[in-house]
Amino acid sequence: MLNNFEQSIYNEYLKVSRQTKDKPYRLRKNFDDIEPNIVVFVKRIARLLTKFTNINITDFFKAPYELYGKNDFFDLQYYTSQRAIKAYTLYISKESDHDPDSDDILNKIVSSLKFLKTFLIENNLTLNSYADHISGQTKSFLVHWKERKLHTYVLIEIPNTLNYIRHEDQDLLKFMFGENIHENIQIYKNRFFSSKKCKLLIKEGLKKITNETH
Repeated sequence: MLNNFEQSIYNEYLKVSRQTKDKPYRLRKNFDDIEPNIVVFVKRIARLLTKFTNINITDFFKAPYELYGKNDFFDLQYYTSQRAIKAYTLYISKESDHDPDSDDILNKIVSSLKFLKTFLIENNLTLNSYADHISGQTKSFLVHWKERKLHTYVLIEIPNTLNYIRHEDQDLLKFMFGENIHENIQIYKNRFFSSKKCKLLIKEGLKKITNETH
């Protein structure tokens, strides 16, 4: 039997595999008679996603279609393999090349802003104090960025985050985000300032968050 998290994984798989081919889809509501082999694969995927919390479920299922072609079909068993993880890693590494005004990026920004607002309210923080907040021994915004809860486009507009990144332990940053962390941030900055929808969405979103958390 699949729990709620596993059911959501299967439905996300159904949605992405149909949407990538511009086909309609219907989310499954009754899981009582689901095939045993589906249960096995979904549970394996759930264990993977639980272990690697930084993996975005939608991007995980979308990655091979974006990389290898939307005419292909990737079944559940594929997503239990190392090939799926490699495809996801490669897809995410190329995100800075994506149009910041695309629907995909804008949806991620909306999710990021919602997460940020909730975190600030729950921890009694303002936007200006967010960069100072620490989770364990690490700046919270770095943890959120690593876990992909905080999108890079949103990060670069939050007060003091880039200043901290310039002065943080560089070995730690490179361990968390790779050797090209500063070059990658600059790419995002260039694309952000040349964007229209993305820039407006974030500036308006952060302004609203500031008014609601001051």
